[in-house]
Amino acid sequence: MIAWDISHVAAVLAPIVCGLAALWRRATADMRRSADWRARVDERLSDMDGRLADIESRRGPTREDMGRIHRRMDEVDGRLSRLEGGTDEARRTLALIHEYLMRRDD
Repeated sequence: MIAWDISHVAAVLAPIVCGLAALWRRATADMRRSADWRARVDERLSDMDGRLADIESRRGPTREDMGRIHRRMDEVDGRLSRLEGGTDEARRTLALIHEYLMRRDD
């Protein structure tokens, strides 16, 4: 039979205790990283919930908003019509000048 004295017990238990301590440190570090990650995810989700609530609380344009939009579109339509008319006039003027120059050379 082996005689166990304190030095033999210490020699056997020391690597086991060191290994368990290393595993414990790694496990606690992993748990801290996991907790940090969860906190960041929770923060981002709550931010998204807030933005979603903002979007859901908004309603579509009111009748007054639609009226303003319609008036602005009417203004733009009028300006485009005037611009189109001016372009047509310039085209007719250029056609007349072209015709005059073609007849003059004859």
